[in-house]
Amino acid sequence: MKQFALLLVALFFAIMGKFIGQFVAKTQFTDDTSAVLTVASHRAAFKKIGLIAICALGVSLIMLFIGGLVAKWIQWVGWIPLMALNACLALLAGTAASLASLLGRAHRYYEIQRLIDQKKRLIEFLKRFLVVVVVATVLFTMPAWAGGAIAFAVDPTVSVNAADRAEGIAFLLKSAGDAIDLFNCDQVVTITIGCDVRHARRTRIDAPRSVPAADCSKAEPAPLTGHSKLWNRVGPVRRARKDEAVQACQEQQSLEQQKWLVSRQAFLEALKRSLMIDQQPECSRITALVANLLESGQYRLIVIVTDALDNPPASPRTLVVPPDVQVVLILARPNPGYGRVEDGLARAAEWASVPGVSVLTTAELRPDVWRTLAGRSPR
Repeated sequence: MKQFALLLVALFFAIMGKFIGQFVAKTQFTDDTSAVLTVASHRAAFKKIGLIAICALGVSLIMLFIGGLVAKWIQWVGWIPLMALNACLALLAGTAASLASLLGRAHRYYEIQRLIDQKKRLIEFLKRFLVVVVVATVLFTMPAWAGGAIAFAVDPTVSVNAADRAEGIAFLLKSAGDAIDLFNCDQVVTITIGCDVRHARRTRIDAPRSVPAADCSKAEPAPLTGHSKLWNRVGPVRRARKDEAVQACQEQQSLEQQKWLVSRQAFLEALKRSLMIDQQPECSRITALVANLLESGQYRLIVIVTDALDNPPASPRTLVVPPDVQVVLILARPNPGYGRVEDGLARAAEWASVPGVSVLTTAELRPDVWRTLAGRSPR
């Protein structure tokens, strides 16, 4: 026990000696104006203190070998060289720690400078190529900017066969939900074709999405925590909680389905009111209206119920349909006196020659039209 206490005392004095030596080195051997002079002062201190330590060690060895001659004075002077040697070792340890701390700064400063240079190079790169990066990003993401709406345009002019127009509108009302889901749209915009293009009457209706079917058989109850989690290992309790979770899932699905049915019915009624047009404009600017809708970038699907007879005449060959937009022409027959069926078919062929435009007669309308169009890859 006594030896352990002496060891602790020796360790304490060693640590204190190193601390005092480091303090002396920082206050006496450090030059605030130059790192080179500071290193030189530390090296000179090493030499001086080392020489003193060697001398003290030599004196101690001499006294060890001639102990018989100085036996009567050894207890009075024998500790002097040993204490001097310990003091020198403390100063050497403190000076070495101070020098190591000083030399270690170079690595830290180098790392800081490397980070600064890296940021400077990044800033220079951004200054030179930021415009190119922004332009490239815009060009590559432009196809994803198509809006999230569907346009239903109806031609109410007297040249359109009323029965075919009514059949096209009925198809839109019946299949609007499929078009909304397949084209991932949030809004339906009904437009009246007439003399106005930018000021054409538009009615915006929020589109209800179908409720995705969830597999309630995979529903799991919330895990028990604390002391109650021991019941998770009890079979009957676990099965009962599983049944409750499945039942809660089914009830939630039923509630969401009922809400969707109510909102869908309201949507269909609003859509029907907006498509029932009682006015008959004198002109029918179909091509100009489609061009305006395409330029707006708001629509993923544009559907037009018309006889394709522009009044005044215009050519659809100038239209440019974006790759992720579909234009569908539901072709109605023209009324006698305003045009022949052959004229309508000729105009339909001209429309069909435009990439991204599909032409369907009322006889060709079928339930899977939107699924077929939505499945087409972008051009």
